[in-house]
Formats: sequence, structure tokens, C-alpha cells
Amino acid sequence: MFSIYVIQILLILFFGYLFRNDKKKFLTAAFIILFVVMAFRDAGRIGYDSSSSYYIEYEGIKTKELSWPNPGLPIIMKAIKNLNGDYQWIIVITAIVVCFAYYKLLVKYSENGFISVMWFMGMFFYTFLFSALKQAWAMAFLCFAFDAIFEKKPLRFVVLVGLAVLFHFPALIFLPAYWIAKLQINRSFPILMFSVLVIVYIFRSQIVSLMTSAYSKGNLEYSSTVAFLGTKFVLMVLILLYALYLYYTAEAKNRVLGALIYFMGLAAVIQTFCFYSNTFERLADFYYQFSILFMPLVVKGNTYDSKETVQSDLSYTNGISGSGDSLAKKRIIKYTFADISVSTVFAVVITVFCVWRYVSYMQNDAFFSPFYFFWQNG
Repeated sequence: MFSIYVIQILLILFFGYLFRNDKKKFLTAAFIILFVVMAFRDAGRIGYDSSSSYYIEYEGIKTKELSWPNPGLPIIMKAIKNLNGDYQWIIVITAIVVCFAYYKLLVKYSENGFISVMWFMGMFFYTFLFSALKQAWAMAFLCFAFDAIFEKKPLRFVVLVGLAVLFHFPALIFLPAYWIAKLQINRSFPILMFSVLVIVYIFRSQIVSLMTSAYSKGNLEYSSTVAFLGTKFVLMVLILLYALYLYYTAEAKNRVLGALIYFMGLAAVIQTFCFYSNTFERLADFYYQFSILFMPLVVKGNTYDSKETVQSDLSYTNGISGSGDSLAKKRIIKYTFADISVSTVFAVVITVFCVWRYVSYMQNDAFFSPFYFFWQNG
């Protein structure tokens, strides 16, 4: 019998093919599927810390005094509790906010909606948001903050980061992102990243101490194994190096890709601390979550050098692979049939990798399998 996770993947693959020329329709179908599983799961049995911590907090929320940091989720809990709402409403509302935020982000900025959704699932961003409800809200607000960067709305950006901080204080690490995104990528970028890594290493003890106190729950292991944290770092660095190669050799520079290269570099630096504690992966994900935009750009980057030229925007909204709206100047992309085949192979490899990781993990983790909807008994 197929598990709910296999059915979920098969449906997304089906709609990926059905709406292969319409990105918005695909993302609408995909996020409805993602929402149903996330919102209507049995919160008492599916996820790491849903029932063990948030549920207990919710039961006593009426008499609990709100305190800093992280008052955002308790405020919502208290409001729902005062309306005599069930705890499941917290899960449903969280799923609405999270899915809407990522949906809007991908519709506007993803170069390939299908690759973005596969990466979102395969790298466990989606799975993580099942459990870490405070960080789920924070990461959702940062999706809107990302848009404020490229809309050149600094006040909106600061307000959205502030809202994220209300839910999860470590989201404050994203505050410099508005100005980081404006930095130019040049040949000294690898030296800059290495220098940052050295500085971070020097102050590693202080940083570890600060992070340990910020995550009062202790370690939350949501990767399949702690060993994967090191593998994930290597994966980050390899993809980042390839993206730098694409960026340096491109005839025109992609503004979004330039910003994302900085974000991925920072995520990789933070990821190095996972050897001390896997809670640092949660901190890195405030930047690394935007790899769902980064990977499609890397895949499409294989089409930069060739004989025939076409106009393309930095982001598009019409098709899973097409052209559409952009917030920045147009750039020239050159391609050949050989280049396109390489890009296709790259996309297939990413899809197979992400499908395998997501299904194998979800079906074999006791916190996620067997799956129960909230109305199911047994």
C-alpha cells in the first residue's frame, strides 16, 4: 500500500507534467497538496515537537504570562484558546501562513517551479516546518522579507524581519540581508567568505554559547542523521562554487543570483557549526531556505553559453520553464541543444535525489510514519 508521502510525490510529479508550461497552475496544485498533508495531520502523532511541547504549552496558555523572547506564537495560541478553538487550529493556521508565503515566493522568483518544490521537499524544509512551529512562522515572514529586498522597500523589510523575530528570536540574523543582497560579486568573493569563516572560527565558543541559550529546547534533529549535516555542508560548498563559476562567466549578471550566492555562502559558514550542535542547521536555514530559488538558477545556468540568444527575465511567472515578470533589467541568455540537454539531465538528477530522500526519510521515521490525519483513530 502506498503511503501518503508516496501519493503526495506522485501527485506533484503528475501536476508537474500536466502543467509543465504553466508555472503558476503547477505551484497552485503543488501547494494545495503540501498544505493538505501539513495542515490536517494528527498533530499529536506526526512531527517531532508538536505534541510534546507546543501542545502542552497550548493547554495551559490561558493562565500563562507572555514573555520575551518569542511571544508571537503564544499570542496566537492564547487568541485561539480564548475562542475555545482546538489545538489543531494552530496547525491549520500555521500551514496556511507557511504554504502561502512559499507559494508567493516561488510564483514571483523561481526560475523553475518544479525544481523549487522538489528541493523544498528533498532538503526537508517542508518536513521541518511540520514541527518547529515558531521557526515556521519566522521563515514564512522572511519569505515576504526577501520580496521587500528586490522591491527596494527597506522599511517593509525591517518590519517583516521584526515580525519574524517576534516568533523566533534567532531570525534576527537575517536583518543584514537587505544590504548583503546589494553587494557585488567579484573575484575576491571566495577570499571574503574564507575571511568570514576564520572570524567565525575565532569566536566559535561565544557563538555556540549564544545559540545554545537561544534554543531552550536543546537540539532538534530533523535531518535523517547527524552525519548528514557535514554532507550537507559539502553539498552547499560544491553548489556554491559551481554557481560562482556560472556567475563569473556570464556575459550579464543576474541580480537575484548574486544575492543568493551571498546567502548560500553565509548559510555554508553557519552550517560549519553543526559539528558542535545540529541546532545551527536551524540558524543556517534562515538563509539556506532560499536555495529553493538558488537551485533552479543553477540548473538554468547550464544554458548561459551558446550560439543563439533569447531575452529572459531574472524571474518568470508563466511557465515552469518560461518567461514572465521581473523586477530587474533583462539579461541575455544563450543556449544550444547540447546545453539544454545538460540542463535537463541536471534537473532529472535533482528530482530523483529529492524524491528518494523525501520518501525514504518520511516512510522510515517513527515521528512521521505511519501517517494519520487528525480525524483518524488507531
